[in-house]
Amino acid sequence: MAEEVRFNDEMVRVRLVCDRAEKNDCRAYTKTVWRGQGDIQLYPKRLWPKLAPHPDVWELLPSAEDEAIAAKQRLADAAAALKKAQDDAEAAEREVQAEAQRRADLDALMAEKRLATEKQEAAGTNTDVVTATPTQAALEPLTELTVDELNAMPDEDLKALAERRDYGLHPRLNSVNLRARFIEAQDAQFEALAADKPAST
Repeated sequence: MAEEVRFNDEMVRVRLVCDRAEKNDCRAYTKTVWRGQGDIQLYPKRLWPKLAPHPDVWELLPSAEDEAIAAKQRLADAAAALKKAQDDAEAAEREVQAEAQRRADLDALMAEKRLATEKQEAAGTNTDVVTATPTQAALEPLTELTVDELNAMPDEDLKALAERRDYGLHPRLNSVNLRARFIEAQDAQFEALAADKPAST
């Protein structure tokens, strides 16, 4: 028996999902016609149970208002996810920088410990040298220092002495190279002084 759409019917949205160019209402026999796959028509809610057993033909959709609300919620969720991803990326970058700083601090600490160890080892090789003699020698520009005296001197004192003697040593030489270059420059200086000294009669 054909059904008529009543003026007070609550309407729902029904979409045609089957691949048909056109499909009429062959269940309740209303005058509703779907114009091809994906077409949406308003349909009496009371009659939907007659179409519901055929989900391969018709699909009940939420109201347009509900779909709009759901779409807005999806947009808000996506924006929140994007904001969290941005915050996570910034936090990760800050952690990279913090890790680099921690490594730099650790390297500096290890270098400081190595320097202290070298000083202790140098002092332990010759206890007679660990006196005021090296510092006093550093104040005498023309004093020829021995290897043991050089090893007992702090790097800063040795660099200061090299600068006063105008040896031209690179300021960033490590402890070992600093002493090696100092010895070379000192040997050259005293050889030159010996060559300039007049022969004794």
